[in-house]
Amino acid sequence: MNLPARLKERLLSILIEQMGCDGGCVQAAQADSLAGKGDLVELLLLRDDATEDQVFRALAQMSGLEFRELDLESLETEVVETVSREIALEHDLVVIGASSNGVTVALSNPFNVRGVDRVEEIVRRPVVPVVSTPTLIAEAIRTRYQASTEIELGDPSLDLRHLTDEVMADPERLQAVAGDNPVVQVVDQVFRRALEDGASDIHIEPREQKLRVRLRVDGVLRELVSLPRELVSSVCSRIKVLAGLNIAEKRKPLDGVIVLTLGGGRKVELRVSSLPTIYGEKIVCRVFDRSRLTVELDKLGFSPDILAKIKEVMANPFGMVYVTGPTGSGKSTTLSGMLAYINSPEINIVTVEDPVEYRLNLVNQVHVDARSGRSFADTLRAILRQDPDVVMIGETRDKETATIAIQAALTGHLVLSTLHTNTAIQAIPRLLNIGVQPYMIGPSLLAVLAQRLVRRICADCIEDCEPEPALLRSMGFEELVGSGRFRRGAGCDTCRGTGYRGRVGVHSLLVVSDEVRELIYKRATDSEIQIAAEKTNYRELWVDALRKALQGITSLDEVMRVTSQV
Repeated sequence: MNLPARLKERLLSILIEQMGCDGGCVQAAQADSLAGKGDLVELLLLRDDATEDQVFRALAQMSGLEFRELDLESLETEVVETVSREIALEHDLVVIGASSNGVTVALSNPFNVRGVDRVEEIVRRPVVPVVSTPTLIAEAIRTRYQASTEIELGDPSLDLRHLTDEVMADPERLQAVAGDNPVVQVVDQVFRRALEDGASDIHIEPREQKLRVRLRVDGVLRELVSLPRELVSSVCSRIKVLAGLNIAEKRKPLDGVIVLTLGGGRKVELRVSSLPTIYGEKIVCRVFDRSRLTVELDKLGFSPDILAKIKEVMANPFGMVYVTGPTGSGKSTTLSGMLAYINSPEINIVTVEDPVEYRLNLVNQVHVDARSGRSFADTLRAILRQDPDVVMIGETRDKETATIAIQAALTGHLVLSTLHTNTAIQAIPRLLNIGVQPYMIGPSLLAVLAQRLVRRICADCIEDCEPEPALLRSMGFEELVGSGRFRRGAGCDTCRGTGYRGRVGVHSLLVVSDEVRELIYKRATDSEIQIAAEKTNYRELWVDALRKALQGITSLDEVMRVTSQV
């Protein structure tokens, strides 16, 4: 928002004198702006020198316009859609009211004359501009244009490999290959290939000389196609429009959702994240296909002994259970499976998630939204006033959330959550590090489950193999040399030459014994806790991974890739 010098001074004056902002911080933002370090309004918000509400109330006041707190629930979709979503995103505005006298439009930039004129051209009526915050406007656009984020993938008609630099440079050849809308075709075919290959993520990555498209299939990234550099801006804009994101905003990370409608009415969500890089916006779409997911505990690939222990743990009426592992290791799926296992009309289960991934019958699920004041901690406090028997927290991120969760576990609730740690035992020092006291962890903690996902050997090209004896000896498995018990995938059309198709979990379960509790009180080391845990049959992740390799489910290479046993 490029304001003239006099308006910048006026804005700072209002923020300091009427909005109560710190004068020194605001003046420092002005100095950085004058030094060419960025736009004044963006600097104020990025440095937290003023809240978004304060800045845009000040802008409304200095422009003589009314400031509106948008009531998203009362906005009628028909009124909003008098202006297309593309226009709304381009000018960061939304129609919020209409009458015989004209329409009321909320803008984030009160000096956006072009946006007001564009709306007047479309509706052919007078426009009354008001000011609101970019967050509220973006949320209004996202929710009220939700239906238009659903696109249908028609029949395939484009081979992405045909879009070479030479084709892009010749309009006639480009039209012959891709039709009148080459960018639309490119994006549709990338989405199609991702769904056909069972990808979990789509990476759109601008590079210095090209636009690289990669898919993450079965946990491993592989390149789908390299497109000409000229397609970077248009491909990114196409995806951002579908996701309801502001195509004009290229300096901040953005998040949105696309819903793809497939044959038979099947719908797949793409959760879109954009990130500015030195070569342009990198976009990652996380694929979420509910039709291919299962939350039945017995079908999640647990070894029988671990599954039996999990069911014993879930029979407890109160206590704390954590699932640990990196992003994308299936923690949310496991938690949903645990909830589905104990779910019944006799108990009240409430979850707080970001986002809600699985829709579970009889379960009350809450989506957190920090921008609207619904953080994990705040929502958890409200949930505990809802008479829950079981609470599931999508992620424990801080001391406040962890403390409230553990207090709930100590006062008669069964609480499930996730942590980002490498092993089950490391969950204990992680809780201590974020500030939870040992006297709270010890009596509340029931169990910690660590997990990873390994690739399954493709059933169509599985074959026997014999690992190098030196490798097995280095791993401590000399007795397996020459056993003939390992398998691998040779590579075929079904698995696109990778030798793998699908994934399965490998697990390590720490059930907290009395001896482990005593060690928690004493702040014992990881190794001391592990020695005590092994007395009750605790085993590390690689043990379950090796067991699945010996069963021919996965390969020894996968065991080495995913676990620390090398």
